[in-house]
Amino acid sequence: MNAFKRRVFDHALSGEEHKNLLLGIARDGSLLEIMYNVLDGDVINVFHAMKCRKAYLTLLRVKGME
Repeated sequence: MNAFKRRVFDHALSGEEHKNLLLGIARDGSLLEIMYNVLDGDVINVFHAMKCRKAYLTLLRVKGME
């Protein structure tokens, strides 16, 4: 998945150590929000993926990304 290769933010969710939030750039250049967890050490389970919502843009702290 391109968004994993071109990630701009990747961090464990607060209070939920086994869930991660990734913000990454899709093939078409759009920013995606992806929630995933890691199973058995190297298997990634994506359970949420969509166009990034404004609420998560503040995590980037980069002018012009909104």
